[in-house]
Amino acid sequence: MAVDDEENSRLAVDRELRHRYEPDYEVITTGGAEAGLELLGNLAGAGREVIVVLADQCMPGMTGTEFLTRARNIFPASKRFLLVSWGDRTSLEAIQQALCLGQIDDCLLKPARARDEQFHGAIAHYLEGWARSHGGGFDVVKVVGDEVGLRSRELCDTLARNGVRFGFHAAGSPAGRALLEQAGALSAALPVVIVFNGQILENPTNSRVAEALGVDTHPKAVLYDIAVIGAGPAGLSAAVYGASEGFATAVCEPEAFGGQASASSNIRNYPGFPHGISGAELAFRTFHQAQYLGVDFIYGNRATGLRPCGDMRVVTLANRSELRSRTVIIATGCSYRRLGIPTLESLVGAGVFYWSALWEARAMRDRDVFVVGGANSAGQTAVHLAS
Repeated sequence: MAVDDEENSRLAVDRELRHRYEPDYEVITTGGAEAGLELLGNLAGAGREVIVVLADQCMPGMTGTEFLTRARNIFPASKRFLLVSWGDRTSLEAIQQALCLGQIDDCLLKPARARDEQFHGAIAHYLEGWARSHGGGFDVVKVVGDEVGLRSRELCDTLARNGVRFGFHAAGSPAGRALLEQAGALSAALPVVIVFNGQILENPTNSRVAEALGVDTHPKAVLYDIAVIGAGPAGLSAAVYGASEGFATAVCEPEAFGGQASASSNIRNYPGFPHGISGAELAFRTFHQAQYLGVDFIYGNRATGLRPCGDMRVVTLANRSELRSRTVIIATGCSYRRLGIPTLESLVGAGVFYWSALWEARAMRDRDVFVVGGANSAGQTAVHLAS
């Protein structure tokens, strides 16, 4: 939805949106802020979902930031863009304040011509994020499991943190039963993982799923120049720099590429991403960047030992295999503290979640959620779940 009182500007925005996004998305434009709020109210009353709202900043009677603030009360999960004209510096202070206060998600320059790709780049970025958080599209794997089963939840959380597109289906649902019947796995131990290439995995370990997706879980029998222990932002960056300089590089990661950052709903302070980026997407991009540069990834086997052997360093992994390298970079980061309350620990994965469990947000709609913690991770999680 776009609101702009200036006719030529509104027609340009309407043209760009309709030509690019219909019929996959419905496009609505209007010339007045009050009319826009009335339309949003009617859409909410009809049970519709509004993904993106755009508003001109300089409208009579109501500024764009005020309109978008009121729009957020109607559709909290929508992305809100402030539309500004080329060369307009009078709105800069209002834009900065609105961004800091969370009244808008971003500002966009109005399209200056047909097929304005700069305009569409930002819109497409947010539509991709919406599609990822709402499911749909191609599922690399389908998980059929118990809705409150600990292992089913752990597996889905691991897939989400590693940026693997997946669909979850309760085993007792019609869709879940149909998938199990089609796979010949009605009596299989849950969760059942159905891979895009036809592989059927019964209650698999994380390593087994990784192998089915083509990720190595054992080191190669070669001597590396650099071995990186941990694939968080620091470990991935070290791997990218090492491989780009021509060093044979390997990375060992037991849980999630991207580390704790992979659970972040939106990172706004990483250079090069003015519109922000989710931690999972940033980790996914850096992982592939490292792959393109020739980095070998070993997933699912925790490093358990390190010893010298002449000029080499030998890293022992949990499955007793060994990774040999001239240099070892330890980038193991840190782990969240546990509350240590027995009654809560028994519910981990079934209503109690460490990290932010971003993929659980859809299931939490209209429920009360309590966030324990007071640092940036807790604040980010609270903001994400509130919308």
